[in-house]
Amino acid sequence: MQKRLGLYLLCLSLIATIGFTVSWYVKFQSVKVLHMAVGMENGELYQFARSLAEVVNRYNPKLKIGLMITDNPEENARLLGAEKVDLALIQTNIKPDASSSVVSFLYPQMFHLVTIETSKIKKFTDLKNKSIATLPEGTSSHELFLLLCQHYDLSLNELKLIISSEAKALKDLDRGNIDAVFFISSLHNPAIRGLLSNPRLKLIGTEQGSALQIAHSYLLPADIPRGIYNGAVPIPDRNLSVVAVSTLLMANSKTDYYAVYNITQIIQQHRQELAKINGINPIFKSSDINQNLGLPVHPGAEAYYERNRPNFWLVYSDFLALLLSIVTLIASRIWQLNNRWKAKQKNRADFYNLEVLELIKESINTDNIEKMEEVKTKLFSMFEQILLDLDNDRITSQSFQSFSFTWQVALSTLRHREMILLLQGTKNIN
Repeated sequence: MQKRLGLYLLCLSLIATIGFTVSWYVKFQSVKVLHMAVGMENGELYQFARSLAEVVNRYNPKLKIGLMITDNPEENARLLGAEKVDLALIQTNIKPDASSSVVSFLYPQMFHLVTIETSKIKKFTDLKNKSIATLPEGTSSHELFLLLCQHYDLSLNELKLIISSEAKALKDLDRGNIDAVFFISSLHNPAIRGLLSNPRLKLIGTEQGSALQIAHSYLLPADIPRGIYNGAVPIPDRNLSVVAVSTLLMANSKTDYYAVYNITQIIQQHRQELAKINGINPIFKSSDINQNLGLPVHPGAEAYYERNRPNFWLVYSDFLALLLSIVTLIASRIWQLNNRWKAKQKNRADFYNLEVLELIKESINTDNIEKMEEVKTKLFSMFEQILLDLDNDRITSQSFQSFSFTWQVALSTLRHREMILLLQGTKNIN
């Protein structure tokens, strides 16, 4: 029976070992593929996603990112919330699903309002009765332009709104076909940099970023540096106050913890390499993850950001050491008092046992029946006293059992001695 039980246990151990080995291999050694929603093909989000996938696979060959082309960032957020993709690139103006969480802040996308150098447009409100091109409805550029119009109290009926791409709109602007162009873009987008290097173009500030942020917390006041698009003929000609939104990398709640940790680590450690591939530099630092946007952080990303933060035991080590010392002293004192009390209980029980032995000796050495009655009275009084001591915890139950044995011996001896004396008294009478 024991051999059969041992064989069963051995088989169960082997099965468990094989299961753990397979689980470990699947989790850490097999190639993991994550799918990322990236927006329109050849768009700025797509370009960054492609470079990110390349760098991630270079530094972690067991982790691959597949790109899913979509119509706009809003669709990215919907697909992520529906768990049809593992990762998505979106802007902070888009409300993600509650199950989605932030992996990393990547880079800001600035509001660009562009007009021609000879234009009389000096500020946003000068767009009244002008023709302005922006991206299609549903894109962040289009939605944010409408938000600006609302803030500056411009009705769409007062504008001639034209739907176009950035490249076509800037060319139409240069030809004089339209009055202005609005779009959002990073400062490091090489395609936009090339188009905006045209000295005939002029950037107009979209100010009041701080005021807009009060109503819309995802908006950030920002600056476009003087000469970033053209240094010879500075475009813009001064540091330009604008509004910006942040670009986020987000994951759904079921995206693998370790995969997200590794992606976050690569983004933070290889920024310059990401910038060299497509010119878009993820300039937000890891501390920016704590911006108050009401968005949860993915556990894998949070583990990376918190990796250098001292844990609870290290932070409170001195206090815990002091507390441990105090507890040790208190415990030691309690142990000493307990031992002293037990010793006192034992000494009291020993005293009773010695008293019983004296009564036994006294009963053996006496030939007087009346004296025997006195011994018996003392013996029962002692028993009564020890019951009271047991009830008041002055002796232990173990000591009481020991005393009971001695007391029974004493009582038996006393009765035996009484019987002998009675028999002797009877013989003397006869």
